[in-house]
Amino acid sequence: MALKMNTMTRFGLGVNNSYMRVEDIFLSKDTMSFYVRKYVEPTKPYFEEVKLECAYALTGENPFIQAYVYAKLQPDFTDATDV
Repeated sequence: MALKMNTMTRFGLGVNNSYMRVEDIFLSKDTMSFYVRKYVEPTKPYFEEVKLECAYALTGENPFIQAYVYAKLQPDFTDATDV
């Protein structure tokens, strides 16, 4: 599971079809935090990461699915498509 979209680095460089994936999920009883890391290519080191936090439903979907659903609702990722 991953996301893809055109992004702009913090240095002002555009990256077409950057590959983004959820990594390093930290769970508590009611919340989770995770990183969305951005890659030029999936096999290269990431060039940027965004830390997000949201509610976590213990009885809900897999934590990775919950993280992707939440990330796609955030303004920085609304143009992202599933890969």
